[in-house]
Parts: sequence; structure tokens; C-alpha cells
Amino acid sequence: MMAHLDRFHANVRALCSLALARLPRMIDPATGLFSFGVSGEGLAPRGTSVRYTAMTAIGLERAEAHGLGAPVDLDRLYEALGATLPGVDNLGDLGLVIWAAARRARPLAERALRFVDEFPDHVQRRRGQSVHSTELALLTSGLTEALAAGVGSERDVRARLDRSFRCLANQRGPSGLLPFSRPAPRREAPPTLHERLQSELGFFDAQIYALLAALRRHEVLDDAEAREMARTIAERLLACQHPLGQWAWHYNVRSGAVVDLYPVYSVHQDGMAPMALLPAERLLGISTVPAVARGVKWLFGGNELNESLIDTERSVIWRSIRRCAPLRSVVYPLKLASLVDVGRSLDLGARLASPDVLEIDREMRPYHLGFCLYAFSALVGSLPAEGEAPSDSDPRPTLKTGEHAEPPPRSRASNSA
Repeated sequence: MMAHLDRFHANVRALCSLALARLPRMIDPATGLFSFGVSGEGLAPRGTSVRYTAMTAIGLERAEAHGLGAPVDLDRLYEALGATLPGVDNLGDLGLVIWAAARRARPLAERALRFVDEFPDHVQRRRGQSVHSTELALLTSGLTEALAAGVGSERDVRARLDRSFRCLANQRGPSGLLPFSRPAPRREAPPTLHERLQSELGFFDAQIYALLAALRRHEVLDDAEAREMARTIAERLLACQHPLGQWAWHYNVRSGAVVDLYPVYSVHQDGMAPMALLPAERLLGISTVPAVARGVKWLFGGNELNESLIDTERSVIWRSIRRCAPLRSVVYPLKLASLVDVGRSLDLGARLASPDVLEIDREMRPYHLGFCLYAFSALVGSLPAEGEAPSDSDPRPTLKTGEHAEPPPRSRASNSA
């Protein structure tokens, strides 16, 4: 067991080192924002992203707080985010900016807060007609961080947070998982067939961000409903993890069953699943570390292709293992089969993906590295230096490493409106 944990620790240390080495090279010099991503053997950059900049800033702040250092000037990232804030038309992006800025750039967080009320019924975009689970969960996390850090009026922030969390909880399907989106409450037009599908099926990101939002609300406000919501999501995801440690991409929110395993994204393995499941072990008392360790091992070659997705020399983690084209379109009949409850126990998506029809998607996005830092900085910062003997406080016996970088919430974040 100890040898297994040592390998896990060595792997996450290597991942954090890689992230810190690569991220400075992913900033666009013209805007100060992170690029949308790099791709191909030449690692050619493309575009910029407010969303990915905020996500990456969250991880870099965590790394700095736990002694790993921050090779990027965080204040300049906040300035770049502030310059683009008036053009942001996505509720989740505003939530991410609030989250990223709450502790270190309060004026930026307060500016972002003022824009939230321009999104009626928590729709994804100002003139949108649907409520997207991922965006709503990101907003809920941002508002919780604002409340904990004392950003804005406590009463107003708490009221916004309560409305956001209630809407998020109402997104859940019978299984406790969340769909991609649902029609806005006051919308008059009937939903289209496509919108009905979006309300029945959900992706991994919505589950993880909702889990993280519920956990953080419980931690700050001692909210029993949020705790049980988090427990349901965490237990369902753990039950759906595949034998090699893969986190499936697509779920049926009525049954909780996996619709399709692929693509298996690297960021789910070493970023998004760990950043929610490690604190779930600490706050809920459920065992999650073995599942997280399996997920990380998948990246280092313990996967369907027996090939590492990590290029340490080039500081790259490739994006996913996916079906080769044109077989990617098999997801559509899998969705239909799921909706009529055919083949639920057969794991059809995994069966339709032998190694000879799989490939590595050679692309990388900066938020992946930011979320890896968010997930593992607390653990890596607590480990003894390489070659140093473990101390009595070595975290290996329990690995309860989901602590937040900021001090415990202040008394102002009480469980009363």
C-alpha cells in the first residue's frame, strides 16, 4: 500500500511541476490572457479565453498558497480579466471571475458581481432561454467564495447565493445527476426536441462543478441539503468509474447510467475529479483517494492504449483518448438507446471502442494545468522534499488533502439569510 501511495505522490508532484513549467508559455502577450490552447507537434497556440484565464488563475493562487510558487504574475492576470469583463456574456464566466478574484482582487470580484443580475433566471447568456448546469454551478461556487471572503454586501451576496443554489438543486434529475441544461422557468415557447435531450443527458463537467459547489456551500454554511446533494453526486460518479480509472463523459440523469465513456479527458483524470473528490473524502467521510489514484495512473500509461499522455520533456499533457473519426458519431445512437432505456447494463460505449479505433487527441488547454494545481497543491505542498524522510505529519496514511487555501470561513458566513 505504501509503495502504491509513493507512486501516486510522485505522479502528482510531477504533474504540478509540469503545470508550473508550461503555464507561463501559454499567456498571450498582446492581451495578458491565457491562450485557448495549443495543439499539434508544434504546440501552436490559438486564440485567448477569459474562461480559461479565470480557471487557471484559481489553480495558480492555490499553488502559491501552498508553497509551490506562482511563475505567473497573478495581479497581471486579474488586470487582463478586468479589461475584458464588460464583454463577458456567460454566467459561468462571471462566476469564475468572482471565484478567482474574491481573495486577492476584491474590486474585480465586486465588478463581476454587479453583472450577475443582468442574467434573469440564471440563464447562460443575457438573452438566453435556457439554464445551463455547468454555468450555474460555477456561479454558485463564485458566490460562495465571495461570501467567505467578505466581498460585497453580505446580505446581497447571501441572497444571490441562495437563489443560485436553489436553482442548481432544481436542475437535478431523479438520479441526483444534472443535465446539460433545462429551459428557463419563465420561458413561454415549448422546448424543442434538442432541448428535451439536453434536459435528459448530462456531461461529467456539470456533475463535478455541482459537486464542488455543494461541498463548498456545506463547508462555509454547514448546509445539510448541500451536503446530501454532494454525497449523492460523489457516490454516483464513484460507482460509474471504469476499471482502468476512467471517468466517463456522458450520463443519463434519470437513471444515473453512463451513456458513453468516450472521450476520456485527461483534465478529468488529474484535475476535475480530484479537485472535487479529495475534499469530498474530508467533508463527507467517503473513500475517494483510491479512485483518484486510479484516475491519475490512467494518464501515466495505465490506459486502453498503454501509452502515457504526458510528455515531461515538452511539459505537455495531451487532451484525451477518443474514438477515431468517423466512429465518434456513435455517441448519437448511444444517446437514443439511453433515452429509451436500452442496454443500460451493457456499457455499450466502452464496448464500441477497442484500442484499434482509439487515438490520442494531441491538444492541451491551460485550464487543465490550472485545475491540476488546484487539485493537488495542498498534497504536494505537504509532502517531504524529494529524498527527504517522511515526518510524523506525513499525509500518506489518510491523504485527506482537499483543504482550501484560505483560512476557515469567518463568522459572517452564517447559515442565516
